[in-house]
Amino acid sequence: MKNDFDKDLEAALDEAEKALNEGLYKKAMRDLLALSMSEIKSAVPKASYADYSKLLSVVEQASAANVAQANLKDNIVSLGKSAISIAKLIPSLAVLFA
Repeated sequence: MKNDFDKDLEAALDEAEKALNEGLYKKAMRDLLALSMSEIKSAVPKASYADYSKLLSVVEQASAANVAQANLKDNIVSLGKSAISIAKLIPSLAVLFA
């Protein structure tokens, strides 16, 4: 019998798979996941792993839910300057800020 943790974990894994394979921003997700922290730090010295992680979460959720570009941009902006700078490293996200 599955407990709440197992159910929540299964739902989160399904959501992540949907975002990576079917979502509107699947290319952005894959490109973000391909970035190393050294690449990020080289381009955005003040960026932290937390900035990257939050950006990844926002893009993942937006991809899974097929959120409009304007809403995705607003959500990225709410994360702050470092997250915006990291997003600009990804061509499919950079266009949101052009």
